[in-house]
Amino acid sequence: MSVLILLSYLIYIILFLVAIIFLITLFPLNISFLSTIDGFYYDATVDFSVLLGLLYGSVDFSSEGGSFRLKLFSLPVFSTRWVKSELEPDEKTIEHRHKKRGNIRKLFKPSIRLFDSLTQIIKVKKLDVSVTAGLSDPYIAGLIFGAAYPVVEMTQIFFPSLSFSLTPVFVEERFKSRLDGDISLRIILMVVPLLRFFLSNGYREYWRS
Repeated sequence: MSVLILLSYLIYIILFLVAIIFLITLFPLNISFLSTIDGFYYDATVDFSVLLGLLYGSVDFSSEGGSFRLKLFSLPVFSTRWVKSELEPDEKTIEHRHKKRGNIRKLFKPSIRLFDSLTQIIKVKKLDVSVTAGLSDPYIAGLIFGAAYPVVEMTQIFFPSLSFSLTPVFVEERFKSRLDGDISLRIILMVVPLLRFFLSNGYREYWRS
């Protein structure tokens, strides 16, 4: 392969990267997602596009694995698939995870500030949530659902774009949910909140722990 062909491939890759960065940075990123959970099985699909689909991507997740696809100007740029690993973590990994979970409270204040900033940046167009849940004990299930319904009603008042339905089951243990939504955001507006989060004292203490 000649040097000229290698140089052409390099220029081609650079132009694609510049175009992707330009589109994602300056134009709104539209994201639609659909997720279902039924017991231990889950399935999720996330589609994102910029500028009427000039840049389009799709990510699929499931209990078995997932895939990622990216297109620019309807031309395939990158595609990959993966399978969920069945390897069990060793004792040191488990101990490290428990230690991390114990120190997660250090992220509380930085996470609240980040969430507050993201709610002003992210525009929620649609968010439909449906949950079917149940317990084998009807008495405990009635207490839980009786307390949950007022919270659901108040949440829908503060977030008009949210549609939430809760279906109780009183005779068996069951959990099934469906999440369908569309959001829009500008990546460039997220740079400052994310930098503030990752440079915060709480995050650095959590990372060093």
